[in-house]
Amino acid sequence: METYTGVREALSKVLAEVKPLRHSERVPTTSALGRVIVDGITSDSDSPSFALSHMDGFAVIASDLQQARRAEVKLKLIGESRPESSSPLTIGHGEAVKVSTGSRIPYGADAVIPEEDSKEETGKIMVTSAVRPGDFVYAVGADFRKGDLLLRKNQKIRAQDVGLLLTLGFEMVDVLEVPTVAVLATGSELFDVGRISPGKVRNTHGPLIANMLRAAGCVARDVGASPDNKRVLSERIRSALAKSDLVLTLGGTSVGRRDLVTDVVRSFRPELLYHGLRMDRGRVAGVALVRRKPLLMLPGPIQGAMNAFFLLGVPILEKLRGGGSSTVRVGAKLTASWKARRRFQNFTKVVYVRLVEENAELKAEPLLAETESITILTKATGYVVVPEHITQLSRGSQVEVNLVPGFSYA
Repeated sequence: METYTGVREALSKVLAEVKPLRHSERVPTTSALGRVIVDGITSDSDSPSFALSHMDGFAVIASDLQQARRAEVKLKLIGESRPESSSPLTIGHGEAVKVSTGSRIPYGADAVIPEEDSKEETGKIMVTSAVRPGDFVYAVGADFRKGDLLLRKNQKIRAQDVGLLLTLGFEMVDVLEVPTVAVLATGSELFDVGRISPGKVRNTHGPLIANMLRAAGCVARDVGASPDNKRVLSERIRSALAKSDLVLTLGGTSVGRRDLVTDVVRSFRPELLYHGLRMDRGRVAGVALVRRKPLLMLPGPIQGAMNAFFLLGVPILEKLRGGGSSTVRVGAKLTASWKARRRFQNFTKVVYVRLVEENAELKAEPLLAETESITILTKATGYVVVPEHITQLSRGSQVEVNLVPGFSYA
C-alpha cells in the first residue's frame, strides 16, 4: 500500500452514517442487565412513602428524652411495629413503640432509640440517653422524591438499576434491541472443528472476536470460515450483511493473491470504503459502509485484528447500541520506556500493557511481541492508544489504560 487514511478520519466518516438501532423490545426487568433503556424513568411517588426505622429499638418523641442524660426516663410501651405491619400506630408524649429495622415509624414519633440504649420491662422502657429528631429514621422521600429522574433515556442498565426498577414496580422494561454482528473468518487453510490435518490451521480468531462481542452485549453470529474463493466469499458476506447490523471479516485484507476481501467488498459498490489505515499494527485493515451497514475488515494477524476491533469496531458498536461506552479507563505509570516502530512512527499505535500495583500505585508494564503472538494478549490487562504525533513514552509516564469487558476481565 502506498497511501493510508487516518484512523480518526475513517472512523468519523463511517460513524456519521451509522444510525443507532431504534427498534425496542419489552423484556423482564430481571433479564435487562446491560441493555439500553428506551425512555427515562421518573418516580411517581416518594421513596420511602412513609418513615422507616433504621434500627431495632423503640420509636419515641425526641423531646421526651431531653433529661435522659441526667436521669433515667421511663416511657410507656404501647405496642410493636414490624416490617410486615400494615396499620401504623400512633404515639403521644410519654409513649414508645417497639420497632424493627425497616418497620414503619408510628404517627407522632420522630426518632428511634436503639435497643442497646434502653432497658425493656413489662409494659415500659427505661432510657438513659437522648436522641434528636430524625435520629435512626429513614424519612419520607429520603431516597427519592416524586418527579425525580432516576434513569436517563438511553442509559445502560446495571445490576443496581435492575434493583431500582423492581423497587418502582417494573416487572418488564422497554429496551433497545442489541446489535447482531456476524464474524466471518477467511482463508482456505482454516478449519472450525475436527482434528488438525496437514496444511490446515484452526480458526481461533473468529471465536475470540465473537466472545468479545458477546461480552460487549451483542448477539454474535460466528459464521465460521470461508475459503479463498471470490464467489463463495461474496455469497457469505452478502448473506451476513442481510442478517446482521455489523459484519466483521477476519483475514484476507492485505494485497496478496489470496487477499480477496477488499475486492469482494468493492464489488458491492459501497457508499464508503477505506482500505489501509494509519494504525500500527493493523495498517491493512479496512472499514466500509455497504447498503448503510458498516463492515469492518480485520487483518489476519491477531494483534492487527484486535487493534482494529478496539479502535474501529467498539465505537461502531457503541453508536449502534445508542448507549454509553462500556470501556473503563484508568490512569497508570509506565514501568518501562516504549518506542514506536521506526517505519510507522506517525501512525496511531496500540500498546498492550499489564497492570500491576506497586506501593499502592497503579503501574502499566508495556508488552512487546510479534504481530501473530496470542500470549501478548493473554498477558495483557488493557491497552494504551498512542496518537500519531507521539513516537515514544518514557518510563514513569502517566498513561490512560483502556479496560474492556471480555478482554480485561470476564
